[in-house]
Amino acid sequence: MSLSIDPAATLLALIALTVAAVAYRASCCIWLKLLSVSGGATSTVEVPNLDFFNHLDILIRNLGIPLHDVKVWLCFDCEDGDLYQIEFRQVQHKKPYREVHNDAVFQQGMVGAYSLRSYDFDENHDYGLKLIRKLNHPRKRNARIRIYSQDFLVWEIRIWQRFYWLKLKWNSLAHWVNSKFNRKFICSDGRELLKEGKVLPTFNTNSNFRLECFVRDTIKYFERRNFQDSNNVTNQYFDAKH
Repeated sequence: MSLSIDPAATLLALIALTVAAVAYRASCCIWLKLLSVSGGATSTVEVPNLDFFNHLDILIRNLGIPLHDVKVWLCFDCEDGDLYQIEFRQVQHKKPYREVHNDAVFQQGMVGAYSLRSYDFDENHDYGLKLIRKLNHPRKRNARIRIYSQDFLVWEIRIWQRFYWLKLKWNSLAHWVNSKFNRKFICSDGRELLKEGKVLPTFNTNSNFRLECFVRDTIKYFERRNFQDSNNVTNQYFDAKH
């Protein structure tokens, strides 16, 4: 008696098991996904006495069970063995200067926007500069995002990816190869458009790059603010003498 396996039935069974596993995870487990990491420098009249500030923004989607009292922290280890944590502020999407004080439940399917801003450290320049300088090497410090619900750690997302520099080298090669397959074409209205070639895939290394930029630019931010403060003190001294 020979045993035969129907490929179509096997494929359908695997698909059914996969769908069931995903449905179970979404309905019974904690499941969060980091959608994007972005950042830069911006200015706004809503933050007085500030020319511009640096910010690191993240978007997190809840794919699992609802969570209460969600807090997001940037965590990293130091040479002394201590764990340092910097809290992200919940903000409006694409408006990092507008905080959101929301006690609602983080339901399944919802997206939360969180931001780390350089001026959040302004209450203590020296401590803020000392803290951010400890993160000057995100890879060595094992930088990661920790998400808490009701003060319990429920999820951890690693920012620094493995083989980061190797991925950067591959991306450079892939962009060079893909550029050889770019094609220009003329639209019906006479506009000239460029269609980028996509022969080789690339890795998403944006989270690493954005964190490095935020650390570097925030250190410059603190140095600039300290320089301005020292100038203000000097000017006040000379004004008092005259």
